[in-house]
Amino acid sequence: MRYMNIIIEKLKLLIYLIMIKVLLFIRPWRKQRDNTIVFVVDYVKPRVIKIGYALKKKHYRVVLFLNDDSKESLAKDNKKYFDKIIPFKSEIKLYMNCLFVKPLVYHIFSEADVKVRTENLIKNKKNIGKIVYDQYDVFKDFSRYKNRACERREKFCFENADGICCRSFETQHLKHKYGYSFAKRILFFDYCWNWNYLQEDQSNDKGRKNLKIIYGGRLLSSRSQDVLEKIEWDGFSYMASVLERSKGYFVIVPSRKCDAAYYKFLDLEKKNKFVKIKNPMSPRKLIQYESHMDYGIDCVEFQSKTDEYVKMFGYVYDYKSKARYYATNKYFDYVDAGIPALYGRKNEMFGRYLARYGAAIPCSLEELPEKLEWLEKNKEINKEKAKRAREILAIENQIDRLIKFYHQL
Repeated sequence: MRYMNIIIEKLKLLIYLIMIKVLLFIRPWRKQRDNTIVFVVDYVKPRVIKIGYALKKKHYRVVLFLNDDSKESLAKDNKKYFDKIIPFKSEIKLYMNCLFVKPLVYHIFSEADVKVRTENLIKNKKNIGKIVYDQYDVFKDFSRYKNRACERREKFCFENADGICCRSFETQHLKHKYGYSFAKRILFFDYCWNWNYLQEDQSNDKGRKNLKIIYGGRLLSSRSQDVLEKIEWDGFSYMASVLERSKGYFVIVPSRKCDAAYYKFLDLEKKNKFVKIKNPMSPRKLIQYESHMDYGIDCVEFQSKTDEYVKMFGYVYDYKSKARYYATNKYFDYVDAGIPALYGRKNEMFGRYLARYGAAIPCSLEELPEKLEWLEKNKEINKEKAKRAREILAIENQIDRLIKFYHQL
C-alpha cells in the first residue's frame, strides 16, 4: 500500500510537470489583465483584507492564492473582499496556479520566516509576471532566532522582486547596516478601514475625568521565560499602578488567550480594581469597544532602561533598531476607533509619522504620571484630532498610491 501511494504521488508530479511545460508554451498568448491583482498568501492578516477591500472599491479584480494549511485564517465575513479564492497544497500547485493567470502583478505577502516556495516564485518571475514582495516583519536582526538559510532567502526576495511594499520602516535597517540593494519600494502601512466603518460612541460621559487607556494586542506567554515577556509585564504593572493612583482605568484585550500569561494578568486584575482584562474580540468588535476608551498604547518599555534591554537581548536581536523602525497594526485599530495612540520609544519613526496627523501623542512610561492631567484635560480635543486623521489614513484614501506603484513596475 505504501509503495502504491509513492507511485501515485510520482505520477501526480509527472502530470504536473507536463502541464507546466504546456502552460509555459501557451503563456505568451495569454492576455494581460490589467484589472486583476493576484495575492499569494501564507496566512491572512488584517493587512491582506484591507488592501483587498480597497482594491475592490477601485473596481480591481482580486484573486487570492491561499496556503491550504492556513485557510482557517480567512474568516467567512472577509471572503467577500476577493473575487476568487484558490487554495494550494504544494509549491508546484502554486506555481501552476500562477501560470494559469496573467495579472497586472502578483502581490506576495510573506511572514518573516520566508518560505522556499516564495523564493522560487521570485526566481521564476520571468515565467510568471511582475512580483511585488510584502514581508510582514524583517527577519535579520529583528527575530530572536538565528537562521542563515532564512536570512539568505529574505535577502534574495528583497533584492530580486520587481517591487517592495513596506508595512514599516524596517527595510531601512537592511539598507543602511548591510547595504541591501532594493528595486522600487513603497511605504504602505496597514492603515485604517473606511472612516465611517465604526459605530460612533453614543455614551454620554464627556464629563468623566478619569482616563480609560487600552491595550489591544498579543500577550507573551509567561511560561516562555522570554526577555520580552518580562519587559512587557513590568511595563503593564507600572501602567496599572499609575492609573490606580489617579483612579483611571487600564483595559487589556489580548488577541488570544495565552495560557499562563492570560491568568497572570487576571491576578493583576484581582489586585487592582482599576485594571480590566477582557476576552479576545473579533477585529470589528475590538474597534467598536476601543471607541469607548480615551487612548490606546503599545509601548510598555521604560526608555531609561534601553541600555539594559540591549544587554538582555544580546547580539541576536537588535533592540534599538527594531524600536526605531517597527510598525504595529494596533495603532491603526486605535485610530479606527477614534482614539489617539500613546507612543514612547526613543527615535520611534512610526509614532512620529502618526503624530503628524494628530493620531498619536508622545508619552513614555516615565512621562505618564506628569502627563496624566494634560491627557485628561485634552482627551476630547485629542480624540477629535484622531477622528480627522482616520479619514486621511483610511485604506481607501491611500490605495491609489499602491495602484500607481503596481502600474509603474
